[in-house]
Amino acid sequence: MYTLRQLFLLPSLIWFAAMTAAPAPTDAPAAVKDPATIVSHELLRLDTLIRATEQSLEGQKKLRSMIVDYQKLQEQFLKNQSDNELLLKVVKSAYKILQNIKENHLTQTFDTDFIEELTVLSQPAAKRGIPKP
Repeated sequence: MYTLRQLFLLPSLIWFAAMTAAPAPTDAPAAVKDPATIVSHELLRLDTLIRATEQSLEGQKKLRSMIVDYQKLQEQFLKNQSDNELLLKVVKSAYKILQNIKENHLTQTFDTDFIEELTVLSQPAAKRGIPKP
């Protein structure tokens, strides 16, 4: 059985494939029913879907890495809450993760508490832009 996250991910993948893929080959006219041509067109469509899926997977791996780094920063900050530079890094990280999630239409994939946490933490960065250290 599919999880809720998987069900939400499928439409995102399909949308991503449609947006990033090369144009689909034109269909043969209705009068032409050459099986080799039909199969060739379907293989091209499948190749396009595979490329889009690979791109999506790479983006998700990057997002995962960003979230792991965010978690480490958060743990460091909790150990030393007076470190403003570390707080700034947490804010920047939260902002970048939230932007990545929104750009890839993955908001529904994540828990609402996590999205709210990122939203609250990234507000200073969104208001002024991300400050440079």
